[in-house]
Amino acid sequence: MKKFLLPVVIVFALIFTGIKQVSATHTMGVDMTYECVSPGQYNITLQVYRDCNGVSMSSSHLVNFSSAQCGVNSSITVTQLGPPEDITPVCPQQSNTACGGSGQYGVEKYTFTGVLNLPPGCGNDWVLSWSLCCRNDAITNLSSPGSESVYIDICLDNTLSPCNNSPFFLNNQIPF
Repeated sequence: MKKFLLPVVIVFALIFTGIKQVSATHTMGVDMTYECVSPGQYNITLQVYRDCNGVSMSSSHLVNFSSAQCGVNSSITVTQLGPPEDITPVCPQQSNTACGGSGQYGVEKYTFTGVLNLPPGCGNDWVLSWSLCCRNDAITNLSSPGSESVYIDICLDNTLSPCNNSPFFLNNQIPF
């Protein structure tokens, strides 16, 4: 009887106290690119900028891809490439950041990669997308950024010969 009573009490407690959604407010920005390896094969790179005062970043993510012309709607897993890079701008007399465990603020750049294989020559309407909840609460030009997801998508034409690459940034983003 005691074994049965405990789960019932827990369920009632959750119902009457309300179940609250838990979310992490750490995502500051994101960038995604593709590089052609061969016809129909692309290296996908996802770079995520994280507030070090937020929760940790997972080591893999799903990138969705779809084409109406080819009738495909699927996803690939991109995995973390090496440790995150601390890109916090600091003054010369200050070397500590929140990323290192001591400091007021800090920003890390995470890089995730994966290989996308598409049917060669099929579709000039490919869309690659990624989303994660939640944005950083320190963002001042959004109302309630901590409850908003970050989203990015890029378009890919898989009919070009030779295949092409997306544009990419040569330098790290300026976090603030």
